Amino acid sequence: MMGFWFTEGLSFLPIGLGLWTTATMVTTYIMAVLRGDVVPDFPYISDTGDKIPESCVFGQMLNISAFLSLGTMYVRYKQVCYLLQVWAPCTSGISRYKQVCCVAGLGTMYVRYKQVEAMNRSDSRCLRLLNKAGLCVGLLTSVGLTLVANFQEGNVKAVHFIGAALVFGMGVVYSCLHTIISYRLYPACTTLRQCRARAAITVVGAVAMTIAFGTAMVANYQWATHDHAHDRLHWQPGDPGYAPHVASTVSEWIMAIAFLFYFFTFIPDFQLTEMDAVIRLRWEELSERSPLIT
Repeated sequence: MMGFWFTEGLSFLPIGLGLWTTATMVTTYIMAVLRGDVVPDFPYISDTGDKIPESCVFGQMLNISAFLSLGTMYVRYKQVCYLLQVWAPCTSGISRYKQVCCVAGLGTMYVRYKQVEAMNRSDSRCLRLLNKAGLCVGLLTSVGLTLVANFQEGNVKAVHFIGAALVFGMGVVYSCLHTIISYRLYPACTTLRQCRARAAITVVGAVAMTIAFGTAMVANYQWATHDHAHDRLHWQPGDPGYAPHVASTVSEWIMAIAFLFYFFTFIPDFQLTEMDAVIRLRWEELSERSPLIT
């Protein structure tokens, strides 16, 4: 019996991550605006979860997003591992050269075949290293997400900023790594459309991150030069640094949306992916420890 497209394989992971994180940002934004805790004109995402009670909702929902992101990135890691074992980049190239050598029987072709074999072995090792690096970077991204969720800017600013740097900084690195992996696996295991989409989203995320952090420093510097009757959660058009502040917040929202769309590009791959849990029970040791088990 055919199911819905979003239930095929493990596609629910990137879909759930994107939808749940979007719901988190929208929910806390609406709560914060209705309560007057932030201005409605492009606040920082984390500012919408800075005050109680929206901070409680923000923290709980974002922790679930961190779990979903870690699950998605781990499945992607295992997926690439499987592809390298079954459809390694060296397979197609070596087999073609082997066929040419068998047909032509020329020494020149054989030497070229050995060259390609050596290059593809090196390429396969490189892909494995990139894949492991991607998993480590993904873990740091998920940890950063939990720091952002549990340490609000108004309470523990330093830890919150470390978490934000991990989320966005490591997020860009993760996107770069898996874009490179996608191009290396093309055309055997991925499509050119997916490669280009991931590359474009990575560029958008990197540019948005650069603008967000750069304009934030400018805005904070200009803000600090004057006294204000309100806090930073209620920037007004007449405040010094308002223009770079808006540029920073808009860039942050673009960056967050770009990352979610990057995970959406995994959906076709995850639709073809299944994972099984293998449980092994060492029965002999269990019997020795528990005399009642016979």
